[in-house]
Amino acid sequence: MLFALKTLGYIFWRAMQSLGLLFATSGSKNRLIRFMKNYEPDFGYENFANQVIALAKNIIFSEPGEDLSIIRGPWDGESFQNITDIVYRGAMSVGNCWQEGPYVYADIDLYFCDTYDRGSSMKEKNDRIRMIVGKNIQIPQDPGYSIHQVSCESCGASFDAMKIRHCPYCKREYDMRDHAWTVMKIRKTGGKPS
Repeated sequence: MLFALKTLGYIFWRAMQSLGLLFATSGSKNRLIRFMKNYEPDFGYENFANQVIALAKNIIFSEPGEDLSIIRGPWDGESFQNITDIVYRGAMSVGNCWQEGPYVYADIDLYFCDTYDRGSSMKEKNDRIRMIVGKNIQIPQDPGYSIHQVSCESCGASFDAMKIRHCPYCKREYDMRDHAWTVMKIRKTGGKPS
């Protein structure tokens, strides 16, 4: 009986922790869909969410200082260094969305439960990852696009652009924004929703 009450209390406590996410994310999906329908009539929110979650995970588990093609601006790899596991909490809030020239941008917050290696122990913590993502809307999206097999626009060579920003043959910079959502900025801001 005591075990059942303890388990019920734990479940209730975890549910109350996630209650703030309900308010932080309300209206986000519709806001992003309304904005993107002007540029991509077949825009899918779930596809977008899966892409940005994958981008965040790839950046978080990259080595600090790597020259990644999936991020355009500087990023603080040190703040993600001790993370050993991340679990998406099922919540994404969308802030501002805007267009600059041929690119659209979205300011988003992703909510994760992260496991940190503290040397002699492991610690779980809820974190909020703030990202600005961008994409070129004037180039039609290729449904068969894969970042793992891109062609250099200069020399035509094929290479895996996941962790390489420059063509290994001609050294031309690969701009992923022309083909898929790309992270412009990423930082860890804590666990509480804004």
